[in-house]
Amino acid sequence: MFVIALVLAACQPATSIPPTAIRTAEPQPTSTPTYTPIPTAANTPSYVRYASSEPYASYDFDDSFENVSDLDAYGITSALNTVTVNTTNYNMGQQSIQADGSIGGGQDSLSFDFSIQKILGSSSYDFSNKTIVLSVFIPADSPIDEIWFEADKGDEFVDITNAKISEYPSFSWSWTSTLPKGKWVEAVIDIRDTFSQNPPNWGWAKGPNGALTNEEALQVVQHCETFKIRALNSTPGASAVSTSFLLDDLRWLERDSLNIDTSADSLRKYAANTHLTIGSFAEYSDLFNVTDAKFSQVLAQEFNLLTIVPHFYQFEPSQGVIDFSQTDAMVDFATGNHMAVFSYMGGWQNQLPDWLMNNSLSFSELGPILANYIDTIGRRYAGKIAIWNVFSEVVNDNGNGFRNRQTPNIPYGVYSPWVDGSDTSLIKAAFRQARISDPNAILVLNDYETEEMGRQKAEFFYAFVKELIAEGVPLDGVAFQFHATYPPLYPNTPYESPRILELPTYLSAVDASVKRYDALGLKVVFAEIDVPIYIKNIGQAELSRRIDYEAQIYSGLMKVALANPNVIAFNTWGFSDRYSWVNVQPDGSNGDPGYGFPDMFDEFYLPKPAYYEVLNALKNP
Repeated sequence: MFVIALVLAACQPATSIPPTAIRTAEPQPTSTPTYTPIPTAANTPSYVRYASSEPYASYDFDDSFENVSDLDAYGITSALNTVTVNTTNYNMGQQSIQADGSIGGGQDSLSFDFSIQKILGSSSYDFSNKTIVLSVFIPADSPIDEIWFEADKGDEFVDITNAKISEYPSFSWSWTSTLPKGKWVEAVIDIRDTFSQNPPNWGWAKGPNGALTNEEALQVVQHCETFKIRALNSTPGASAVSTSFLLDDLRWLERDSLNIDTSADSLRKYAANTHLTIGSFAEYSDLFNVTDAKFSQVLAQEFNLLTIVPHFYQFEPSQGVIDFSQTDAMVDFATGNHMAVFSYMGGWQNQLPDWLMNNSLSFSELGPILANYIDTIGRRYAGKIAIWNVFSEVVNDNGNGFRNRQTPNIPYGVYSPWVDGSDTSLIKAAFRQARISDPNAILVLNDYETEEMGRQKAEFFYAFVKELIAEGVPLDGVAFQFHATYPPLYPNTPYESPRILELPTYLSAVDASVKRYDALGLKVVFAEIDVPIYIKNIGQAELSRRIDYEAQIYSGLMKVALANPNVIAFNTWGFSDRYSWVNVQPDGSNGDPGYGFPDMFDEFYLPKPAYYEVLNALKNP
């Protein structure tokens, strides 16, 4: 998702508009600054809309029509109505642009027409993978109730009608048949999603010879020469009346080709010189968040591996009903930004739809279902996924057996439909099917609390891995999770090791574990790294100390990974505290009470000490 800057205030007249009208990402600083955690109530995050002066905030084009006086020179006109500058009503800044005219019901509209040649200096532009975001103001007495995007190529045009509206600045996006009036609102038109639907969800696609085919419509949007922002009255037969609407803060987001600054220091830049990739997990909703494109910009700038989790319930919420749309988009994002993909194939003890979890299917009935599921996604993404995590979290928390059908569905982490007592035949069959469906991918088995040699769960997991190898199961490696809470949330229990308090001892056990898998000929993925720290009511000095210790944990794990050539990936479970699964609430509580700030970037996307420690380790492997 690349943010293209339509910063008209920065543009020159049509004869000299430079290519630099498209903003580039600002580089990371090359020196290590002093990091001070922002003091907030109970040290909890305070979320704000980011200012464009911050690194990577090139998506934020508030005041995009500032200092524009000669609209025609900037390629802003309309054949249907007048277009003027409004200096009294604007969303932010000092002015907006206004369309005045008359509209009736149906297809009569007011519009702003934008010339690609004048704005970008090129003859055409591809909007097919863009999301349009804009601010609009509809007068309270106006009959306008829809906002459309239109792409024109010669005498052919395509209208896109799937606008979502948010009453700025709440960003609570929703479909609406009637625009809020008398106030500024944000509108979002997702063009890529329009074309991904079957049939595509556009209003009209026509040329001189009538309706366009889907292929012809795509060509228009991919080679757009003029685009329009149109306001309509959708009531058929309504009489024409005079009205107006205002536009501000127009920008668009590109999903699959970010502008990565290769000259700046970054994690991916130095990881490229090592034997491992560096990655992060991302949720679809965060990756394609139209109000926070900075997330995807930082992700692609810093990482060359994207981790995705297409759960069974996403692919197949009802038996036989499969939805690939989100996973397709995430794989396209990775491919377009030269990132490898580490994907969870779906063999999990939970994160499953109800029709799989309610025990209505026998163990023998589950085999064909799992095989078909793995075959379907394996073949669809064959060649696009570098590492498949075929099965996850198969060992129970006590580390003395498998999660299985014979144990109750509570507490969390005990039940699994895929194992019957000690019968792990479905897990083994899943790996065999995965090898057939995607023969060139690396296949791994993943679990947590298995990284330290000598712990009961780690030893049980290791014994199971040896059993798989002995039986010829096509297993290429294992994945460790590393959710290392500090101080330990469950000290002196099977769930967590207190040895994180003695970091050299802990890292030595991890290193020994990696080496014994190397002796088996297996690769290792450091799969879900984060370090939630206890932050509630501890004071600023102690918070700073814990953030520094967090950095030493990250750094120590990276040094172990770099010292062992069989470690092929260093993957964090998120990279910004803003979207961590350790979702600290304003009172400092969550599922892990009082813990937070687990990632290498803070909630404002500023690098924390952990980032610089990992960066320095990569620079000097």
